[in-house]
Amino acid sequence: MCNLDTARKSAVEVAAHFRVSNPVASNSGENVYPSTPGVVVREADGQRMMQSMA
Repeated sequence: MCNLDTARKSAVEVAAHFRVSNPVASNSGENVYPSTPGVVVREADGQRMMQSMA
């Protein structure tokens, strides 16, 4: 399995798709390599949120 991910949508577009009300500003690039920042959508207390994670 490849551990390289290519983001073809902006953080705002990802937030809209997953119905995240407050998209996070992320420093992730177009390609996400191991140990580099990427955007993650998660749910906590019934609300979806975006977070930048490595």
